[in-house]
Amino acid sequence: MKKVVFKVILFNVLVILFYMYVGQIIPQIESHPPKEITIAAGMSATELAAVGKELFYSKGTCVLCHAIGEKGQRAPDLAGVGERAKTRKEGMKDFEYLAESLYNPTAYVVEGWQPIMPVINKPPINLSDDEIHAVVAYLQTLGGTPTVTLETKFAAATAPAAAAAPAAAMKVEGADAASRAKSILAQGGCIACHSLDKPDRLIGPSLFDIGKRKDRAYILESILEPDKVIAQGTPPYPPGLMLGTLQGIGFYQKVTAENLLTLVDYLSTLKGK
Repeated sequence: MKKVVFKVILFNVLVILFYMYVGQIIPQIESHPPKEITIAAGMSATELAAVGKELFYSKGTCVLCHAIGEKGQRAPDLAGVGERAKTRKEGMKDFEYLAESLYNPTAYVVEGWQPIMPVINKPPINLSDDEIHAVVAYLQTLGGTPTVTLETKFAAATAPAAAAAPAAAMKVEGADAASRAKSILAQGGCIACHSLDKPDRLIGPSLFDIGKRKDRAYILESILEPDKVIAQGTPPYPPGLMLGTLQGIGFYQKVTAENLLTLVDYLSTLKGK
């Protein structure tokens, strides 16, 4: 009996020593906290623009949709936007237009693009007012010269919008259910973030075989409560983006129950190739 107990103890000790050895020879991954971006009072426009560039490529997540110097798939090319901003809206200065595009991105939607951009000063991105000043200063450098500092006022761009009339029901056209579903997907901006005909990842996971992987209940829940279950991916999919986008364009107020079920039925038919 003593021999058996001794063998069990010896075996456990050897196992522990083995894993300790393996733990030592495997390279360790050192995790660092995100780099803190400091915005100081008195920064010049050029200094603030440099901070804005860091935010553009990090916390702001702007590069998920925007490219600079090449045609984007989900949002306009921002090359030259610092110059274009002066002519976008009559009577509005360039920095006011750029600020409005961040605080109220559906106020002006460039022709040919979907209104999928979320409000930047609310979750999930949640930039502060100072950070938005920095991003605007950086955007001015894309074809122009930065003039924005922390003292610059964006009152015209950030004033609360007048109470809007109730959203009109989505106008869905199509001779068959599939065509009507595609019309809903286009108006909801879904095709800007999700691929329907191939497994390629965009901002969100591909839906080309969603009907094979998930049932109708899951698909419906993912539309109504997109943050309840976040799909796994590398890098991770950004939580809050889909909900913020759909809320921003008034999707839930515009889509009828009938059209919502049409959409779910269509997605259920996507089985991949």
